[in-house]
Amino acid sequence: MRAVLVLCALLPACRVRAEQAAWQRAAGALSSTAIRAHVDFLTDDLLEGRRAGSRGEALAARYVASQLESYGLPVVMRRVPLAVARMQSAQLTATRGNVQVELKYGDDFLLLAAPRGDALEVADPPFERPGLEPWLRMGPAGAAAALVPEGPLRVAISPAAVSQVNGARLLLKATLDHSEVSASDVVVTVPGRDPCAREVAAHHDSFGPGYPGALDGAVHVGILLEVARGLALARTKPRCTLTVISSGRGEWGGPHGVPPTGWQMDFDRRHSKRDRIARDFDWEAFKRRAQQILESLG
Repeated sequence: MRAVLVLCALLPACRVRAEQAAWQRAAGALSSTAIRAHVDFLTDDLLEGRRAGSRGEALAARYVASQLESYGLPVVMRRVPLAVARMQSAQLTATRGNVQVELKYGDDFLLLAAPRGDALEVADPPFERPGLEPWLRMGPAGAAAALVPEGPLRVAISPAAVSQVNGARLLLKATLDHSEVSASDVVVTVPGRDPCAREVAAHHDSFGPGYPGALDGAVHVGILLEVARGLALARTKPRCTLTVISSGRGEWGGPHGVPPTGWQMDFDRRHSKRDRIARDFDWEAFKRRAQQILESLG
C-alpha cells in the first residue's frame, strides 16, 4: 500500500488531485468570525479613520503585517511617498450683486487638485458638479484635509451648493501644507508552481477623522487576511506566483481590493458608525468570497 501511495504521489494526475484537495480543505477552514475581528479592529476610532500617511494608517499597516507574519508568511513593509498636500484653510466666496455667500470647506466645496504652492488666491476657479465618488472624500465638515496637487486646479461643488455658485463671481483662497507624507504598503510574495503571476490586493487606508468607523477598505482587508491565512493552511504552492498587498495609499492611486460578489459598499455617512456593522453586513457572504478567491489560487 505504501508503494502505491508513493507511486501515486509521483504521478501528475494524483499530485494535481492532492493539491486541489489541500486548497479545498484550506478554504473550508476559513472563518467569517476572523473577518469580522479584523474589521472590528480596523474600524476602531482609535485608528482615527486611517487617512493615508497618518498615525492611524501606520497602525493599520502594522496590524496587517503582524497578522501575515503570524501565518508564517514573508512580509515586506515599504514606505511610499504620497503626492498630496494637507489643507490648512480654504475659503470660497460667491458674490452675486451686493450679496456675498461664504461656502464652507468640507460641506459646500472641496479641492480635488491644485498646483504646488503654499497659498492660492484664484478668481472664478473652474468647478465641477461631482458625482458620488469625489464627494465621498468629504464626509462631515473639514474631514477632507488632503488633495492631489498635480495637474490643473479642480474644485468640486457639492450638489446642495451648486445653486449658490451658478452665475456668481467666485474667489477661492487656500493655504496648503506640502510637507512630505508617506504611507505603508505591506507585501507578501509566494512563489508559484507555474510561470505566471497573480495579485490579491486591498487598501487599509480610508478617508480620515471625518469617518469615525472608516469601513471603506476594512472589509476588503479582512477578506484579504483570511485568504492569506488559507494560503498558509494549504501548505502547498499556489499555481501562479502570488503577491498579496495591502496598501496605505489606496485613496491616492494604490491597489484596491476585490469587492465581494454582488455587494457594493454603501459609503453613506451612516456607515461610519461601528454599531451598524453587525446589523448591516452578511459575514458569511464575505467568507464565501474569501473561499472563492482562495480556491482560484490553487
